[in-house]
Formats: sequence, structure tokens, C-alpha cells
Amino acid sequence: MQTATPDLFFEEKFLTEPAPLSFWKSVSLYLSSLSSDSQVATIFPTSQQAVCHICSQIDFSKKISLIEYGPGVGVFSRFLLSRMRSDCTLILIERNRRLYNHLKQIRDPRLMVFHESAENVERVMKQAEVEEVDYVLSGIPFSRLKLKPKCKLLRSTRDILRPGGKLLVYQAFGHLTHFLDAYFEQVRVERKWRNLPPLWIAEATKGEIKDSTQALRLPQPPEHRLQVTVA
Repeated sequence: MQTATPDLFFEEKFLTEPAPLSFWKSVSLYLSSLSSDSQVATIFPTSQQAVCHICSQIDFSKKISLIEYGPGVGVFSRFLLSRMRSDCTLILIERNRRLYNHLKQIRDPRLMVFHESAENVERVMKQAEVEEVDYVLSGIPFSRLKLKPKCKLLRSTRDILRPGGKLLVYQAFGHLTHFLDAYFEQVRVERKWRNLPPLWIAEATKGEIKDSTQALRLPQPPEHRLQVTVA
């Protein structure tokens, strides 16, 4: 008789619930949320192909901590929980009350869900008793944020990342590239067409510079630092 490994037993015992929403149920929930929150990025859930592609930048073989800004109906969240080890931590920050209530139904001891704005991520970190994270995943519409809160969020995101940590961003528009260049030492951008809407995907890696308050006064990075690919 075979016995399950600890991680396999963990996945079976704490299988996330409820089951993922169907495409049209997800659209319906996004539409109802959009009526009360203009910051909902899109009415369509991210395609499974795009989810897998973006999350391929994450090393799931290690103990990691990860924050997701604006998880919506939990398409990425469920995928992450299905791949993360039993000793990992996933923190979700969702400002929309309807979406937050939906995410709270996911039962998993690795998961913490906060009804907050991503701009208050440092406060969330204190409440979660987590000092640094390895990854930040974000699909919130940065294009709708004014300059000051946009810069504040990027600065805070950099501050909570460990050196070598990554911010993974997926957006409908590619305007964020220059801002990422100001705060991160390495930025890679690509276009993913097989999604509705098509996505700009950025991977921004934190280097060893500690003082993010100086970020916007750094000189413009040389062109070779920005690698753009089309997928």
C-alpha cells in the first residue's frame, strides 16, 4: 500500500475550495464588481496559458513567500496554491468587497486574504507578520493610478522584496515600463497576444541597492537593460 508524501497529503487535505468559477461566472462576478469599483482591471479572467507563462518565472521548488495585488476571482491564486510547497506563504490583497468575499472562501493554511488597497502593502505586511517576500504578482491597472500613488506603490513594492526578488506585472497597456526602469535594476518586457485582452507582461528584479527613496533620481538606464520579446 502506497503512502502519500507529506506535500501530496497536504494538497489532498487542503484542496482549495470552492471549485474555480467557469469563464462566464467569472465575467459575471467581475461585471458586478465593476459597478462599484472602477479599479477592476477587466471583466475577463486571465487565460490559463497566460497564467502558466507568467508563473513560469517563479521557482516553486523553494520555500517562498508571495503577495498578489488585485487577485480578482482567484485565477492566479489557485494556480499558485496548486504549485507552492506546504511551507510557503501566499498573501492576497483585494480592495473590492465582492471579490474579497469570494476569495475568503478558499480554505488553505498557506493563504492570507486582506480587504485592502495595494498602496497599503507595508501595513498588510505588518499584519501578516512577514518582513520580506520573494515575489509580488500584480494585475491591477497601473494606468488608472495617478503619478503619486503609482510611484508610492512601486517604491513600497521594491521595499518589501528581498534582494533578487521579482515583481511580475501583467497589464493591458505597456506604459509601466519606464516606471519599472526607475525602481528596478533589471526589467524584461514581453507581449502576450493569446489572452483577452492581450497582455503586456513585465518581470522586474530588485538588485542590491537598498534606498528606494532615491529611485526616481537615478539616471535613465541604458537601452540594453530593457529586453522586449513578443509571444
